Amino acid sequence: MPLDESTFLSELREPKPDPGGGSASAFSSIVALALVEKICLVEILRAEKARQGHEDLDERLQKIVELADEFRELVAKDGTVYENLSHEIKAGKRWPENTGAVQGSIDCPRDMLLSAIQALALIGDQGLNCSQSLTPDLLVALEIISGSARAAFHIAISNTTLIKEDHIRMSRIAELKSLAGEVEAKHLGFLENLRRK
Repeated sequence: MPLDESTFLSELREPKPDPGGGSASAFSSIVALALVEKICLVEILRAEKARQGHEDLDERLQKIVELADEFRELVAKDGTVYENLSHEIKAGKRWPENTGAVQGSIDCPRDMLLSAIQALALIGDQGLNCSQSLTPDLLVALEIISGSARAAFHIAISNTTLIKEDHIRMSRIAELKSLAGEVEAKHLGFLENLRRK
């Protein structure tokens, strides 16, 4: 079901499983990207007033919009993944019977981590020539995306406990830790760059 951003928070408050933490994580990234989109649009307007080219900003804006759409899809996917896993467990299926549902419950937050890495790169690019007055907003977006990625990591790691084969579980954990490390490295690097502005 497509994401209805206008009702998401009221649905999140309701005492039901979906939407849950994974959806909230992806939704917070949409909020951060909306802020980055605003910053990019302000810079485009500034370039137009100065009669300067802004092809690089136009390209970045397109990437921001596409990435926000990816996170919208992940909000919806998270609910489906949770429902599938819950159905399998209620039906009495345990690993390895429920392998597909368990792997899906890890893959969805893993995909959030991958998208967050792309989002951080866009923030880093925007920070290279961003007006100093917009830097605080860019820092807010940086922190939200980083926090969203950390949240997705925790969800994915907690779902690895459903994998009963040690070598498969450890392989998934190593993959997730590698992605989380990449998030942290990008976060710290871009944070340092933005603070210098």
